[in-house]
Amino acid sequence: MPLFNWFKCHDGKLKYTRKNRIGSETEDLESWTKIYDEYLSRFGINEEFQNFMQKQIDKAIKECEYLETGNRKLLNDINMLEAKIRELMNTGKNEISSGELLQVLSKFQGYRIDVKTITVAEYFDLINIYKKQNNG
Repeated sequence: MPLFNWFKCHDGKLKYTRKNRIGSETEDLESWTKIYDEYLSRFGINEEFQNFMQKQIDKAIKECEYLETGNRKLLNDINMLEAKIRELMNTGKNEISSGELLQVLSKFQGYRIDVKTITVAEYFDLINIYKKQNNG
């Protein structure tokens, strides 16, 4: 899939999963699900997102425990987890945009990367190579 289409799908325009212009919203959703499953199988879920989801799970468990036991001490734990979740949600706001990242990768490669011709797999492979070369 071209990276341009990937970005459009992330904006909710799933018709960009179509290979031709014919299709339905149901087929678009099925295609997007398959494409995203392939992405997750190949590249996985990043650590930050896994940490965020774990905090959400921990909070839900504490809330259930509080409902079952009425132990008010659990409210402190819940508040601490909520604060951590808010912190994790705000962490990503300082990250660069996809367009800015594409510019960085273009400079890294030494030529302009065309969003309509680079595939999603090539893009994420390039990000991984860039990270390895710049983080040690």
